[in-house]
Amino acid sequence: MELTSKIFGKPLEEITKEDFFNFFKEEREESSSLEFKSGEVKIDEIYSEICAFLNTDGGILIIGSPRETKKKVNNKTHKRVCAGEPVPSSFRNKNWIIQRLSANIAPLPQTIKIQEIFTDIGNYFIIEVPQSKNPPHQCLNEGRYYIRVDEQAKPAPHGIVQSLFLNRQKPLIKTNTELYKFRNALDNELEIEVSIKNESECPADNISYIINIYNIENLISESDHSNSEKFRKLKEGVYELNETSKQVLIKRLTLPITFRIIHYYAPFILSIMVWGKDFGLYEDCFIWDPVNNCLIDGFKTGDNKDMEYQDLMQIFEEIDKNTL
Repeated sequence: MELTSKIFGKPLEEITKEDFFNFFKEEREESSSLEFKSGEVKIDEIYSEICAFLNTDGGILIIGSPRETKKKVNNKTHKRVCAGEPVPSSFRNKNWIIQRLSANIAPLPQTIKIQEIFTDIGNYFIIEVPQSKNPPHQCLNEGRYYIRVDEQAKPAPHGIVQSLFLNRQKPLIKTNTELYKFRNALDNELEIEVSIKNESECPADNISYIINIYNIENLISESDHSNSEKFRKLKEGVYELNETSKQVLIKRLTLPITFRIIHYYAPFILSIMVWGKDFGLYEDCFIWDPVNNCLIDGFKTGDNKDMEYQDLMQIFEEIDKNTL
């Protein structure tokens, strides 16, 4: 799920003026993934915030929020909240912001998205900053590297900067899965293509993977399917592929694994684990509803979702129990 969807309940590009103003009708607090700046902020004051999100777990920067106020929690503690009338920004437009970020942050941040909200009195901006695949990023106007610590951007210690540089030299493995019906297929047949890809400049070799499917009637791997001939049936309804690829995976190349399943007209679990000596373990596990052709739940390594395979199995068992 995109960062903005977690906060606003809809994708970045669908957020309207009404959504933005309604958001601040309630008291809002900053978090490790959410930063507020009123429209009075200067452009050179946001570079450190952007760098911190890039170098940590990503986040949302809102420009044009209401001014922060202190709210008393108890006799010793106050908290800072934003609520009320947003303060419009004097920034020209989102293209101008992107140009300034590109000139003042290195390496060039390429995955940032900006939603610009127009009004008669000024503009407001929601900046979505995913976690970088190429850290660390430096604020050129200060010569510093930043990370996100709780609700603030903090200068990164030397050890963390060094560690981030080392991460650049490791493969960054991700997976993508497509499930679709092919021509003349039976109602309970699905074609599945799992793509293993490397999003780093550093090549990956000796890639091992296990693909496990739980709660299907049958699995078919034919001559036109890729890298799936060694699937085996573990027990009724459960199939597994356990392999190590000899292919060296460089950026823009993928390792495809394709096969066909026959399902029970009921949800099933697809679990993918990929690992290697240079990049550790990557998991992509989810429950799929083939009748309604939709995702029920799941998790991937790096999505900050506090879930493991056992949690997914509990969800599946609850679904199965409710359908009996």
